[in-house]
Amino acid sequence: MDNNSSHNLSKTELLEENQRLKAELQAMRQASFAQKETESVFAHLIDQAIFPVVIVSIENDAILYANKNAYSYFGLKKETTTLKSADQFWVDSKCRQNFLQELRSKGQVDKFQAVLLTAQGKEKHVLLSSKTIEYQNKAAIYTVFSDITERVRVQTAYTQSENRYHSMYRMVNLMANTLPDLIWAKDLDDNYLFANSAIREKLLKCRPDETLIGKNDLFFAIRERNEGHRHTFGEICLNSDEIVKATRKKGRFLEDGLVRGQYLALDVHKAPMFDDNGELVGTVGAGRDVTADIKIQKALEESERRFRLLANNIRDVLWIADANLTPVYVTPSVEAFSGYTAEEFVRMPFISHMTPKYQRRFGGLFKRMLLAIDNREELSSSFFEFECKRKNGTIVWVEIATSAMWGPTGQLQGFTGMIRDSTKRVQEQLELKHAKKIAIAASQTKSEFLANMSHEIRTPMNGVLGLLQLLQGTELTPLQKKYVDTALGAGKSLLKIISDILDFSKIEAGKVECTKGVVSLRPLVASVMASFETMLDPRQVKLRCAIDPSIPDCIFACGPRLKQILFNLVGNAVKFTANGSIDLDISLVPRQDARQLLLKFSVKDTGIGITKNLQEQLFEPFSQEDGSFRRKYGGTGLGLSIVKNLVEMMGGKVHLESERGVGTVVSFTVLADVLEPELTAIDEEGVDATCPEIVSGEVAKVLVVEDEQINAMVISAMLKSLGLEVVHAADGVRAIEILKEKNFDCVLMDIQMPEMDGVETTREIRHSLENSNVAIPIVALTAHAMKGDREQFMAAGMNDYLSKPVEVEHLVEVLNRLKLNPLKN
Repeated sequence: MDNNSSHNLSKTELLEENQRLKAELQAMRQASFAQKETESVFAHLIDQAIFPVVIVSIENDAILYANKNAYSYFGLKKETTTLKSADQFWVDSKCRQNFLQELRSKGQVDKFQAVLLTAQGKEKHVLLSSKTIEYQNKAAIYTVFSDITERVRVQTAYTQSENRYHSMYRMVNLMANTLPDLIWAKDLDDNYLFANSAIREKLLKCRPDETLIGKNDLFFAIRERNEGHRHTFGEICLNSDEIVKATRKKGRFLEDGLVRGQYLALDVHKAPMFDDNGELVGTVGAGRDVTADIKIQKALEESERRFRLLANNIRDVLWIADANLTPVYVTPSVEAFSGYTAEEFVRMPFISHMTPKYQRRFGGLFKRMLLAIDNREELSSSFFEFECKRKNGTIVWVEIATSAMWGPTGQLQGFTGMIRDSTKRVQEQLELKHAKKIAIAASQTKSEFLANMSHEIRTPMNGVLGLLQLLQGTELTPLQKKYVDTALGAGKSLLKIISDILDFSKIEAGKVECTKGVVSLRPLVASVMASFETMLDPRQVKLRCAIDPSIPDCIFACGPRLKQILFNLVGNAVKFTANGSIDLDISLVPRQDARQLLLKFSVKDTGIGITKNLQEQLFEPFSQEDGSFRRKYGGTGLGLSIVKNLVEMMGGKVHLESERGVGTVVSFTVLADVLEPELTAIDEEGVDATCPEIVSGEVAKVLVVEDEQINAMVISAMLKSLGLEVVHAADGVRAIEILKEKNFDCVLMDIQMPEMDGVETTREIRHSLENSNVAIPIVALTAHAMKGDREQFMAAGMNDYLSKPVEVEHLVEVLNRLKLNPLKN
């Protein structure tokens, strides 16, 4: 209505309009009041709701409204609410972004699961139901929260429990399949509910990935037999499943038989299986493979049976004792040995069976054993011999072997040993000791006899050969010279026989020394060959020698013994060869050890030869091919025996080859050391045996102490022939008197003399004289030629040694070593 028209209205119409307007205004007022009343009621209802309600500004994420439950749920204070931003309550910002995205796309979100934080930082699991609204003229998000924290906790705990259960199941299953023992479970019909890998593979022979649920043992047994395998396992065993189900008690059973033809034995433990209500639902079992144990047990039983058989039949006594050496077991053989039964013997300590002397010895022995145990020393097997008494009082000697028995942790558990009757052996040993004493006495008697015989024979021979040598130096007719030469040769042959006998006696007694020294090999061999040249007719026999040029000129060996061997072998060849040749060959045998040389000597002749059946015997003492009274060739028969022993002493071997009427080859080897550069002194046996050049000088004075007149005359004549001045003393006492009055350059001292022998005289000179003769060179002049004589003389203070009969060449060598400068005729 416009203003013009209002002027045309009547008063009545105006009043009516006014009333209408008042009524509308009143209605509007009433409607507004009702709306406000409704809004107030609604706000009150929301504020009192049991669920948290929050209104958040979409624009700035500020919290516009939160009901009381929200304040309480999130631990908020009303005055700080507006200071909070909603995103501060979210644990996962990405989760909030997903929430907002879903809200924008759908306009509302129903039961969105999230994790929010309270003002105190505590996590709350919630379901969010939200929609967009307009609040206070602002776009906002209206959200109702449903707390599911407890539900999530329960669900998480359940899930964890499920996981633990499955993990435990897998662990139990893994353990069951890892164990070597067989483990299974069966229902009441004996069908398998569970079986580990061991039973599947060892007994049931399951196929890969085969399930056995609902199958029983018979199923697998029938399948094995149908496939051609020998399967008899359990056929003759008790039905253990039925026994366990019937008795409702656990049991232990031995089940065995063949599986695919191989014997299998199981030690089985079975038990009934009940459910939570106590109802029987099946059986469980575990079986251990005892096949090897049964075999071992059978072997042990067989071993024990054999031991019992041995213990009951053995003559020696086997015993076992505890750590205190108290017997705990002896074999029944103890009764035959001691007269006591095994039971009686065990009740008696070992020491009670011994004689008093050996009881003390046994006590000391046991103390030493215990001390060794305390010191953690190992007790090895030991043998002891004791004198014991039998039950009837007779004496018996026993040999006891003892060993300690140790436990697995090293503790002493006891002792074990053996007792053997050694009476016969001890008696034999006593007899042997007695025989040995007799033999030693006889050997000493023989040695003394040989020493005396050596002296008694060499003393007159010294006179004979000495006089013959002196006679050679005089003017003789040709016939006289022939007789003298022949007599001298016969005397030397006799001396050779005596030397062979003495050498053999010394070898037999083990008294031969083989002292190494520097040896010039070629001069040594030349001297040996030269010794035999005059004994051969060069028109009939050729004497030749060949030495390998690779052999060094000087070696380190035993020159005297090597020379003795060659003298024997070449001498034999000369003796038995009338025509042809005698060859000495020396070669070098290759060796890996560069520090030693292996020399091979070979003496070959074209003599009479030796029959095959006698060749080995020739190395035995006193053995000759022709031992009759009509034999053509002389000798002692000791030469080759001496050679064999000397060669073996020098680290070699000797070998003989011969043919009757053709000849003989005797070869031997010796070990020699390579000469060190600093060793330059030549062994006296390795130089030319001819007399050395003598340098003239002032005449030396020599005192000859000799009780035998002929020997004194011979040695004096030899010395005078060498241009020396000689004084003779008939005994040691006279020699000391002369030495007190006059000075001499040398003394030749006989050993065996009356009143005072040569050794005593030498000691008296060294300790009693007060003049220059106290240090005079003294040379032993003796017929004693046994081992140890030279050492005894040197220990008494002598300087050198000459063996009778004395040869001029040896006398000159000794005088030269003493630098007395004798003159050579």
